[in-house]
Amino acid sequence: MAWISITQLMISNKKIFVVAKDQGSIQTILPVITKLQIENYEFDIFIPKSKRNFVEKYLKRSNNVILKFLEKNNLNLFDKFLKSKSYDLILTGSSPSFKKDELTPEQNIIFLANEYSIPSITILDYWGLYLERFSRDGLSIDKKLLPKILCTLDKNSKKALIALGIPNERIKITHNPWMDAVVEYRNKKFKYLKDNQENLVRINFISQPLRRLESNNNICFEHLKIICQILSEDKRKNYLITIFKHPSEENNKWDGINSLCFRNIKINSKFFYKLSELQNSKLLISYNSTLMYEALYLGIPCISLGLGVIKEKNYIDKLKLSKRIEEIDQLKIFLRDFEFDKESQRLNTLSSKLRKESIFFSDGNATKKIIENIDELLLE
Repeated sequence: MAWISITQLMISNKKIFVVAKDQGSIQTILPVITKLQIENYEFDIFIPKSKRNFVEKYLKRSNNVILKFLEKNNLNLFDKFLKSKSYDLILTGSSPSFKKDELTPEQNIIFLANEYSIPSITILDYWGLYLERFSRDGLSIDKKLLPKILCTLDKNSKKALIALGIPNERIKITHNPWMDAVVEYRNKKFKYLKDNQENLVRINFISQPLRRLESNNNICFEHLKIICQILSEDKRKNYLITIFKHPSEENNKWDGINSLCFRNIKINSKFFYKLSELQNSKLLISYNSTLMYEALYLGIPCISLGLGVIKEKNYIDKLKLSKRIEEIDQLKIFLRDFEFDKESQRLNTLSSKLRKESIFFSDGNATKKIIENIDELLLE
């Protein structure tokens, strides 16, 4: 039975100002907007122009949704809009700032929301980098960058936010709305697709531009070469490696991949993917990405790849959901000894335990929980 927000009955023609910059930030807000589209809300959505196709592909066409594009001076842009129209709510994702004294679009609009006393709600899509999201100096929380409601992922995330000085009453555990569809898909219990070639191993490689390593934009390419060289030594199996390209990458970045000629390895690449393409793989390799989270929901073993690049462990490494690899010899041993059934069983046992403790995994109701918080803000 479909649930209906109380605002559908009590509130109409509400205007919501939406800002999201990074891919993960955008993905958090899209399911919420889709649900609220049927409730007679009006949306002004600010995103990078490069994300237009992705957003338009996801959202339903309607007169109450207007896409606008971020500019270099977003603070002035937002201020102009807030002065020209009366908004009832500010809704944002969250993108970290890696440059001192340079605020992200989400930080700018939350700052203005606090200046103009407009209710605001921010949705987190990631565990960590909290100071990069809610601080100017990277040392302490700036209350002017805090939304009225901060929707976080689980109790560990909430605990970390409180430790940094964010008031408990502002933090709501909702999880990430983007994962609702993954939970629904998983609950349908899709089975692994058996190939005609029983010795074919499907591997997904997630390409990610690492902003903290701007001096080496080819690091993903180099790491894939290393992986292929290791796999080529296993003459018993054939491998199909699918590269999932990052939305911010140039379309032709991976054209040179065809130069990697290995008898037992076939490589293709794509921007968009279906959950079935994750479900039907035996291993996913990434640094840290939403696709890795989705794969873990579907019980797919993951490698968290560092190879001398990123030394700090991410959240899923600490939970032992992924295999953390930082050295080439370590990677060789893992790929040589990897047994899908054994690793999948270990992952399923751990995942079941974490679900019972409401850690990492969503119950599939994040969108509903966030809209309930929106209702409360609009009715204050």
